[in-house]
Amino acid sequence: MRKVLAATLTCLIVLLWAIPSFAQTTPVGKFDVRLKLKSNNCVAKKVVLQVQVKAHDANSTFKLGDANFRFDYDPTVVINPKNISQETFSNIAPASDANYSAQTLTGSKVSTDGTQGIVSLNVLYSGSNAGAKQVGVDYITVACIEFDVIKTDGCVNFKWHTDNDFPITGMNEIIQTSADPYDYTNPSVPAGGVFENYNVCVNTLCVPVINKDLATTPMNTPVSGNVLTNDTPTGGLTVKISPFPTPLHGSLQLSTNGAYTYTPTTGYVGKDSVQYEACDASNVCGKAWLVITVTGPSLAVNRDVYTTPMNTPISSNVLTNDTPSGGLTVKISPFPTPLHGSLQLSTNGVFTYTPSTGYVGKDSIQYEACDANNNCAKAWAVFTITGAAPVVNPDTYSTNAGTPVSGNVLTNDTPTGGLTVKISPFPTPLHGSLQLSTNGAFTYTPTAGYVGKDSIQYEACNGNNVCGKAWVVFTVNGATPPTNPVDLSLIKTVSIKKATVGDLITFTVSVTNQSTNTATGVSVKDYMPAGVLYKSYSTSTGTYNNNTGIWTIGNISGQQTINLVITVQAQGEGTFFNRAEVWTCNESDTDSKPANTLLTGQPTNPILEDDNASACFYVPIGLCTGSGDAYEISVPTGYTGIQWYKNGSPIAGETGTTLTVSTVGSYTFTTLEGTCPAGGCCPAEFVPIDCCKPTLCVPYAVIKTKSAKK
Repeated sequence: MRKVLAATLTCLIVLLWAIPSFAQTTPVGKFDVRLKLKSNNCVAKKVVLQVQVKAHDANSTFKLGDANFRFDYDPTVVINPKNISQETFSNIAPASDANYSAQTLTGSKVSTDGTQGIVSLNVLYSGSNAGAKQVGVDYITVACIEFDVIKTDGCVNFKWHTDNDFPITGMNEIIQTSADPYDYTNPSVPAGGVFENYNVCVNTLCVPVINKDLATTPMNTPVSGNVLTNDTPTGGLTVKISPFPTPLHGSLQLSTNGAYTYTPTTGYVGKDSVQYEACDASNVCGKAWLVITVTGPSLAVNRDVYTTPMNTPISSNVLTNDTPSGGLTVKISPFPTPLHGSLQLSTNGVFTYTPSTGYVGKDSIQYEACDANNNCAKAWAVFTITGAAPVVNPDTYSTNAGTPVSGNVLTNDTPTGGLTVKISPFPTPLHGSLQLSTNGAFTYTPTAGYVGKDSIQYEACNGNNVCGKAWVVFTVNGATPPTNPVDLSLIKTVSIKKATVGDLITFTVSVTNQSTNTATGVSVKDYMPAGVLYKSYSTSTGTYNNNTGIWTIGNISGQQTINLVITVQAQGEGTFFNRAEVWTCNESDTDSKPANTLLTGQPTNPILEDDNASACFYVPIGLCTGSGDAYEISVPTGYTGIQWYKNGSPIAGETGTTLTVSTVGSYTFTTLEGTCPAGGCCPAEFVPIDCCKPTLCVPYAVIKTKSAKK
């Protein structure tokens, strides 16, 4: 699902309530059971069995009610069964199941002739609420039953009482029929046919079983462990340390209790091993190997991006951003060959790429780098060859009121004679009309009676469609200046740039009357973005309405500055722009027009107007790395000549209005009109997070294109 979050969106939380349904009315469960050895202690003469249950298959899972698990044993070999650990289906289990009572062994007994014993493990469902535990397709341990061994050279068969062997092994299935009040039925669960017994000769349990041990550690890094962890009998073994086992490629500290620390030789990568011997209390011994794998630095060969002007060679090293640093060699057979230039490349990664004469565009080669163990990986080196950028300079012209003025905007631009003016979209002045040709020739006619400044922005491109923009400023002179003009300017600052959710941030708006005349009827509109919560304001002059965003000021004397401080709280992740503009003024402004920026997103003539400003802060956006999470970020409308950057470096080939982000980092952009973004420099920063992330709120266009799998 594609998730779009934009400036006009409010974070919506949709709550779904599950409606209870009791569609199941007939039993579906089938059970399988088994007995499994958990542990044995040859010194204390104890054997512990696990009693386990599962559903027969995926179509026969069920919720367990009451149950009886019954099996026989030979009391001439083992005696005194005890439930030493109620694992599940019990209110005293480690993860307490409050809907069950404590398990019992009621019904367990030995025959009068002492030749047959029976264990009856009883599970009791209380039925107090809808909390019966599900039995799935994997075995669940119900309890651990301990026996005392009285005949160490004997054999015993722990054998189930089946569903046809009285007293039987059986259980009930809980089927809920009502929620309030809670009610249920508990039909019997048929057996699935699996009754897995456990047969053992006790003396075989007391022969030491010494197993191979494996450990892995990075180069130059010690590793510790215990070689007896996977050996039996548990707790009854001692390691022989004479003669002491010695590894070939490192040093070893080894104790009789099995604890060890292995330190690889400096710089060694590969396998090392020692053989150890462990013995039980009767001095019965066994041997096994401890194998340690020493790994080198992980191999990472990354994409390289380079930019060079037309006809200009570029030199660098493709291994600069690859790891392990200093441990890689570039394969030069077969030699990588670019399509639009020539390449010199050494095994140490150093290269010189020379683009073909006159070529402008992209070129690339794929190289392969290998570490000392001949582990190899490939990556691309991408070259962008740029054309000579035109130099497009500002122009200024003067004329009298009502008098046209003509000229050519390309006169001071280079290369001379090699540029063309774009006339779509056509640049339109505010206070006059314009005729403009692709060769740069123009005629500007001021509006009748207008006196003051006017401007247009034009774009000129070379033969490779590399373009630049500049402003043309027209000064229209009159016999008398406007009556009592003022010059209101506005600046905005923010208390912090990088914030976290819940932080309090203050924006300060300062309005200055730069003229000597008094400005009357002044108000300022302060646009508060989505994703922040208004808290308070303070000002020495006027009042602020946070619902309309209007700061009503009144009069501002000549050369006077007044301030408004607004406090907000960050509510989500993203980049947040707070914009403000002079909204009303009774007098004319010498270089600005009130209320013409916030409605359109850009001032009509940004080179002239100074009555609007913006400031921003950002909360890093969480990105679920390595799981397919991706976002699409976009540039505001009206900007051209775009170049995206990651962590301050240009991203090759990313010059469109949108960018797909799937890796953490700080993303910015430049345009012909301004930089990163154009309304004040705040990046879109993405940071790694846990894959179960909260709702994301961002105030400018971000599209989530992929979601991490949970």
